[in-house]
Amino acid sequence: MGTRGRLSTADLEVLPVAERMRPEPPANLSEDHAVIWRQVVTALPADWFGPETYPLLVQYCRHSVRAEKLAALIDEQERLGIPEPKFYTKLVGQEILQSGVIAALATKMRIAQQSTFVKTSKKARATSKLWEG
Repeated sequence: MGTRGRLSTADLEVLPVAERMRPEPPANLSEDHAVIWRQVVTALPADWFGPETYPLLVQYCRHSVRAEKLAALIDEQERLGIPEPKFYTKLVGQEILQSGVIAALATKMRIAQQSTFVKTSKKARATSKLWEG
């Protein structure tokens, strides 16, 4: 049930979480980057990303697109047959690098499963020592 009377200016300025707007991708991002931005922002609560996290999210989107492009190049090399070893190794190394950056950014923004997982039970302890039978 609501409160009686008119709403104060402070009440009018504060929107419930459900009514808050989700951040739109910055104008300087390409459409590929913007797609990832929207996927991430839509998957989490509306107030998850504050303006202070936008640079991290921008980099997350950029590295995600780069990783997809590298994966496509690697797949193409594998499809064509035996790839040139140095070029192929360099591509795989760059893909690993991008994956590490993506994982670090996801953890920092708490969008990785590891970051959002809540442990409800502790690991079971052994009641007897192995050498005692």
